[in-house]
Amino acid sequence: MVIDFFFVLILYFGMVQQLSTLDAGSRLLLAPAAAIVAGVPAGRLMHRVPARWMITFGLLLTAGPLLAMTNLDADTSYGSVAWRFIVLGVSMGVVTTPMTATVVAAVPHHLAGMVSAAR
Repeated sequence: MVIDFFFVLILYFGMVQQLSTLDAGSRLLLAPAAAIVAGVPAGRLMHRVPARWMITFGLLLTAGPLLAMTNLDADTSYGSVAWRFIVLGVSMGVVTTPMTATVVAAVPHHLAGMVSAAR
């Protein structure tokens, strides 16, 4: 899913923008932080909106920042990339919460831990 794109972003920050590993990693923290923040209301929203709709909306929302990142070059500032990371993180939070709940609910109770780790 979107997680694979972070590998490319690390290479972009390290090889194209010549950042250290720590600087590249710290710039990427914005997306997981946004995912954690978005996961809380997404969990509450799951009781009113079907998981199928939330996952679809989240994946469509993911397309925006990913498409917007196709025009990055060596001179792109972090400020212009940051909003893309925030939207990407929010979309990950909207997708991951209902997806995990759906997968765990679909298996027998004694396999729930294994399935939640594998999703």
